[in-house]
Amino acid sequence: RMTNEQNTLLDYLLEQEEAAIQGAAGTGKTMLAVEKAKRISEKDNVVFLCFNRFLVEFLRNQYSEELENVTFTNLNALVAKALHKEKIDEQDIVYFLNNTENYPNIWNFKHIIIDEGQDFKDSSIELLREISIIQESCFYVFFDKNQVIQQRDNLKWLADMDCKLLLSRNCRNTLQIAKTSTRPIGISEKKLKMKINIDGSLPYYYRAESQKQLINWLEQRIRYYTDEGVKKNQITIITTKTIETSILNGVVKIGNYSITNQPNNKHILFTTARKFKGLESDVIFIIDIDKDTFDSDSNRMVFYVASSRAKSQLELISLLTYGEEEEMIKNITDSQDSRRIRLQTDLGVKLIK
Repeated sequence: RMTNEQNTLLDYLLEQEEAAIQGAAGTGKTMLAVEKAKRISEKDNVVFLCFNRFLVEFLRNQYSEELENVTFTNLNALVAKALHKEKIDEQDIVYFLNNTENYPNIWNFKHIIIDEGQDFKDSSIELLREISIIQESCFYVFFDKNQVIQQRDNLKWLADMDCKLLLSRNCRNTLQIAKTSTRPIGISEKKLKMKINIDGSLPYYYRAESQKQLINWLEQRIRYYTDEGVKKNQITIITTKTIETSILNGVVKIGNYSITNQPNNKHILFTTARKFKGLESDVIFIIDIDKDTFDSDSNRMVFYVASSRAKSQLELISLLTYGEEEEMIKNITDSQDSRRIRLQTDLGVKLIK
């Protein structure tokens, strides 16, 4: 169900043809964007633009039949289809957006909605806004300023938006997961606003000493969750690096569990934080945590994106040395003494206050 804040925002947008809606991870940006698309698509065609291909596929599977006048896509796909190219660059996107009238079979949309707007280049959003002004249509951008991991030095388009709205209540995570994900980017517990204040399980942390030990640990933990009734398509392994540089690169099975880099309902998804943006999973395992994970603002944002995908359970796995482990734990907790925030259990190290 929508919160009062979300309902109020949707009502307010009835009077606004243009708006930028900021919200942290889990505040319901995508849900509201879809609901707004539903309302304005009753009479006109709507293009719903995402940067993340996985998110586009999820939205198509979830809503295409219900929302016949809404096209879920990304700019690259539109431009590639229009220009008959397999690979496109920024110049191709700029050319297409400056000449959409020449492609009526591709661009036949009245209204424009952008989700995860922080991932789009400034030039793209500015040109899309110009199109909406010319068409006298609706233009809404949903974004999170704390997830600027695809582009650098963007969000300049925000200065031209007269209507700026804020979503503040976390509707996805438990409190413990929200605290763990936001601490590295400087958001204190006092600033967290939860839709329902469910404390939830404390995130687990496990330090493996080898790839074999890490895989064995993952197998144990995955089996624990599946035995508890969690479906495999609601368990996701996320690397803070790339697939190619991950410790699981080339691994296709964890025990008896097959893993895949493409979402499906039969196997456990292994992907990157960047590719899983905008999506969520009941159980999230974050791997490849190392000494670089918290050494810069951009890397801390990647951790925030990865950990905030978890709805109910979050587990962190590393190959850190003991010294690096101490520093890492300080980054994700409030305590200055990491010896007071680790409790050794049979299932690993559980983060505590």
